[in-house]
Amino acid sequence: MLPVLFVLAVTAVKDAVEDWRRFRSDRLINLRSCRVYNREKHQYEPRQWQHVRVGDFIHLSCNEVIPADLLLLKSSDPQGICHIETANLDGETNLKIRRVVDRWQRKDGGDSVENFRYQVCCEEANNSLHVFHGFLSASESERVPLDHNNLILRGCVVRNTDFVEGLVIYAGADTKALQNTRGARYKRSHLERRMNRDVIFCVLILLILCVICAIGSYVWLQAYDQFPPFLILDDDENPHSRPHYHAFITFLRSIIIFQVMIPLSLYVTVELIKLGQVYFIAQDLELYDAKSDRPIECRALNITEELGQVQFVFSDKTGTLTENRMIFRACSVYGQHYLHYPNGGALVESEFGETSYTKLSHANESRQKTRRRSAVAQHVKVDHNYSIPMNLQLERTLDESCRNIVSLHRSEPALHSVNDFLVMMALCNTVVVSTRHVDLLTLSEAERSVSQSSTKMSASSFFSLLAQEPAIHPSNAAAFLVQHLMSSGTDDLLLFSHRGLKRSTSLLLSNLLDTHYEAESPDELALCNAAACYDYKLIYRTQRDVMVGLPNNVFLEFKLLHTLPFDAERKCMSVVVRHPITQQVVVYCKGADSTIMECLEQNDDDNKVLAETQRAVECFSRHGLRILCFAKRVLADEEYLAWLQAHQRAECALENRPQLLMDSARKLERNLTLLGATGVEDQLQQNVPETISLLRQASVNVWVLTGDKEETAVNIAFSCQLMTDEQEIIALRDNVKENLEAALDFHLDQAGRDVLINTASDRPPLWKKIWRRLGLGSTPPYYPRRPLALVIDGKTLALALQMGDRFLQLAAQCQSVLCCRATPMQKAQVVHLVKEKLKVVTLAIGDGANDVSMIQTADVGVGIAGSEGMQAVMASDFAIARFCFLSRLLLVHGRWCYTRLARLARYFFFKSSAYILVLFWYQLLNGFSGSVMIDQVYLMLFNVTFTSVPPLVNGILDRDVTSEQALAQPQLYLDGQRNRLYRPHSFWTSFANAMWHSLCALWIPYFFYAHSAVGMWEFGTAVNTICVITMLLELAVLTRTWTWIHVLSNAVSMLVLYLGFAFVFSAACVTCNPPSNPYSVLFHLFAQPSFWFTLILSCTAAVLPGLSVAALYNTVTGNAAAPASGKQRPPSRCYESDFVHYSASDSEVRILPTNSASESSDVVGNYLSA
Repeated sequence: MLPVLFVLAVTAVKDAVEDWRRFRSDRLINLRSCRVYNREKHQYEPRQWQHVRVGDFIHLSCNEVIPADLLLLKSSDPQGICHIETANLDGETNLKIRRVVDRWQRKDGGDSVENFRYQVCCEEANNSLHVFHGFLSASESERVPLDHNNLILRGCVVRNTDFVEGLVIYAGADTKALQNTRGARYKRSHLERRMNRDVIFCVLILLILCVICAIGSYVWLQAYDQFPPFLILDDDENPHSRPHYHAFITFLRSIIIFQVMIPLSLYVTVELIKLGQVYFIAQDLELYDAKSDRPIECRALNITEELGQVQFVFSDKTGTLTENRMIFRACSVYGQHYLHYPNGGALVESEFGETSYTKLSHANESRQKTRRRSAVAQHVKVDHNYSIPMNLQLERTLDESCRNIVSLHRSEPALHSVNDFLVMMALCNTVVVSTRHVDLLTLSEAERSVSQSSTKMSASSFFSLLAQEPAIHPSNAAAFLVQHLMSSGTDDLLLFSHRGLKRSTSLLLSNLLDTHYEAESPDELALCNAAACYDYKLIYRTQRDVMVGLPNNVFLEFKLLHTLPFDAERKCMSVVVRHPITQQVVVYCKGADSTIMECLEQNDDDNKVLAETQRAVECFSRHGLRILCFAKRVLADEEYLAWLQAHQRAECALENRPQLLMDSARKLERNLTLLGATGVEDQLQQNVPETISLLRQASVNVWVLTGDKEETAVNIAFSCQLMTDEQEIIALRDNVKENLEAALDFHLDQAGRDVLINTASDRPPLWKKIWRRLGLGSTPPYYPRRPLALVIDGKTLALALQMGDRFLQLAAQCQSVLCCRATPMQKAQVVHLVKEKLKVVTLAIGDGANDVSMIQTADVGVGIAGSEGMQAVMASDFAIARFCFLSRLLLVHGRWCYTRLARLARYFFFKSSAYILVLFWYQLLNGFSGSVMIDQVYLMLFNVTFTSVPPLVNGILDRDVTSEQALAQPQLYLDGQRNRLYRPHSFWTSFANAMWHSLCALWIPYFFYAHSAVGMWEFGTAVNTICVITMLLELAVLTRTWTWIHVLSNAVSMLVLYLGFAFVFSAACVTCNPPSNPYSVLFHLFAQPSFWFTLILSCTAAVLPGLSVAALYNTVTGNAAAPASGKQRPPSRCYESDFVHYSASDSEVRILPTNSASESSDVVGNYLSA
């Protein structure tokens, strides 16, 4: 009973600790505060998140986390927009725009929530992040439609907006964020489940042994003509009617005797071993990240061995594979290449030749000292974490081009192109210039009045004034601002007079000039920051104007005429502006190289520039950079007006509007003049490609599930070697179910034809292995199949998940799978589908709240402590700081934990079975009476004390290979994936081995003592000593690594725990457990030479056959667990990469062959243009 209580107690404490951690994290979130409108006091008051209810009005400031799903009613932005960051939902740190309800902002003013008299009708709570339907109703005839652009979701962060106010639509568990989160569940490892199954076998064997003993007792007693005199009966009972009664008593007695067959000590030992394993994993310095000062954190204590059996890894992209930080690395302007790697970096002189390459230097400080910078540009801050090594040649070109900006358009084309190129980098984007945001509710009266003054004068108007004035020194900027306010006749004159000019104007100026950039796309942010490093800075952006600051105190205010946003089909974006100097209408267009190159104007003079730019694009692609080409077009006013009228008609069309808008955009984006190209690096985390390569060599399938757009995800997939040029890439993009079914059938048919040609099976028979080892057979040729990769977007994935089996059948044949635009719930559904249908061990890894559902659904959840919060860590089983730590966690620690526990489980079943079978064989000698020859004290302490310490040490410290060997030979990981050490028949092989040990332990001493005067207790003590020693010897055979701790544990178990206790028990206990009498038995036994001969013979006979079979098996099969120099699979034959894209809508297959190394680098570009 005590072992059972101990197991339950340990499990209860462990679960209580995990529940407390979860409760503590939930409590931290519930106790967060927000401002909720009090209708009685007519003001906003702080209130905890847990008390927020549907119908409350909430006021949020900039950088504040949204506590519930809110209907946006008010924004500090005069245009009624609000920027939010959705990293906690979809992993994207770029900004999204949400708008105030149109009717409320325009008609009712939205000055006070007291004026809100509408009834909100909306759909039931659901998990769709991008869909919301509803309306505001003041009367049955008046309805204001609502969509997802009017809803800001819980977990998002307010950005670039002073404040917003909203009405709670969904709160608590009804919010879309929590609807996409699965509740915590108890995880059990596959090995533990198999152990539980084998425990059932132990129970069945126990019952069978008890039934045999009961039947044997009945037959034994029934064989007597009269009832045996050695049984004491009452006088009034009929002795001939009692055999069946004694058989039943024997059955119950046998259950008590053979109960050790159920290895309760196994569960106690496993719990303690897992605690030890978790401790040593946490102490591994190789899993410690010095940069973030974070070691690995083991939050789950019961699935360590599951790390050694992972077959599918599902990974997030942003923040997990990447640093989520774009870095400007190279550009080509008018055929001249400018590199931005430290000391040349990856792009060396051989790429472009000696003449076009210039060494780089971190010249920021010296450049700022020698160059005269603009007054306002000094206040426009670039990201402090963003810095690039400046290209000296480009700087010299810029110095020459900026000497006379007015006449620059009439200068040399090269100088003009460089200026246009950098202006376009700062201009052609959706970057928002974010100023210092102030929420009036958080300020005192004095500070509130100054902030209100600053809001009366926008940054755009201030910078427009500066652009019209002569050069203004920074020290005079504040005075200039005050002078303008005084001349405008505003009431601010008095405010500045009595509060002091210096302090008030400095606060006002800081509100206007303390700016930084925020963007919807990290690519655009990187380009804008790179331009700012060369003093081409975006000063402000409105719906109508954009100002760009140039070196030497030059400001250009462009009139923004039109913006054509990025489109996945066009793969480009354009802005139409009126140039402030030439007054011409200019179209600036940037996009994928395949798109821009097709839209260029045919001009013989630009052929050299085009050739050099294409060469640069090829070079950038080979180094994994994300390519964007830049071009422009100058329009006559009449031409622009004609296009604008046609475009407005397309915008108002009721039918076929998307296609008309597409055609209109393409009419504008043609006859372009090429300016250049850029290469931006989405910086991967350290050693990500190497980690994915190791996992693949270990036969681990890696799938990436991301909420990012497809183009970005594909680029990252190639950069991190998730996809390679040797793979055939299948892209599924179809929202029609019938077309998707046709596409799946087509690709399944193609994959079925591309079969693996191999004349030998994966696991040839043992006799063939022996034949080859003897050199009498040859290894058959190996022809690998061509690897596949699958790319699927979110809408198509939703349909594919409904189909289930067919999608999974195709995905399972792919080496890599990339799911784009996937919602958190879709991520969890993909993991659940693979886990349940394929019956494999899955691992999910992510760093944001959008990955929580996936992490909780997988068999093993790994969280990365990144920039997106701690939600993923709190929901995970293991928390690491870097993705690259995953290879060591799985291939080293995971494999060690699995091999230790698998061998340990088999050993415990063997040990329990062998000991019980010894007692069972003895029943054949005593007429199935249920008596035993071993003292009850020895029986109770056999598993608990005598043989408990060595298995514990072995399960924590044993290792069959070193960490270096495990990482050098990832194929060793197959032992856990295929469960080679604990197969379904492992229990029965252990039982057969136990049967042999029991026969040796009982019958050899029996035949040796058959005609001697040895007593039952002396015989039993000899048998018990043989059992203890053989169990320890069997464990010694299983041990792969011997340390002083192993030797000490075996010595303590044998000499102290067993012999020490036995000597004390034999010397001190006379009648401790009647009718047994252990007094002086051990001393008498050890004094006989025959005992030592019997001991050596029995132990040798028991252990030697198993040891010989194991040695022969390892020799014949070349077991990889031995320090390995064994043969590996022949290298794969290289295939030329053909990218296949199938679209069921047009029923055609396009194959883009890659016939050379230089062409293979364009797979990404071909993909983006497909």
